[in-house]
Amino acid sequence: MLPWLIKTFTEVVKDFFVEGGVPIWVKWLMLGGAFFCIELMHGAWVVLWFGFGAFAAMLVSVIFPEAVPYQVGTFFTVSSLLVGFARPIVTGLFFPDNGEDEGDRDIGKEAYCTEEIDNHKSKGAVRFKGSFWNALSFDDDIVIRTGERVKIVDRDGLLTFIVEPMPKRSLEKEVQGDLEEAD
Repeated sequence: MLPWLIKTFTEVVKDFFVEGGVPIWVKWLMLGGAFFCIELMHGAWVVLWFGFGAFAAMLVSVIFPEAVPYQVGTFFTVSSLLVGFARPIVTGLFFPDNGEDEGDRDIGKEAYCTEEIDNHKSKGAVRFKGSFWNALSFDDDIVIRTGERVKIVDRDGLLTFIVEPMPKRSLEKEVQGDLEEAD
């Protein structure tokens, strides 16, 4: 299957690249630039490596302008190796996966109850980071009133936080703490 694919692709490249007045290395350069432009729109760190493969084929075409099978082989080899080895390294450097999804980062943070949270009535909402989220109490018997501060303890699906009420702080203690920090 692979030899047939390379032979077919080689014929397409010959028809497209070799025929015409533009040197073949310029056409590989244009193809590589096209892959880079596609990557800018796509952003998945896949197409980028085909651009580097096209640039490698461009270098081979400068040395061997008539050896299209070598150019195509270089394109596929370099692209495959880069997708297989360089992509995981680069994505690991720029997008480290520390084992938690974005929702897990919100656990332990504070939110404000905007709609009474009552698990028996299956209703409730909180405001968090400027957005409104469905909310459930971590304990079915606890009803959280509108305006109370809550702590996010878990998630239930994509759009629902499991929360618990925050302990009430007295205004006197907050003012006293602020005064002590100022000293």
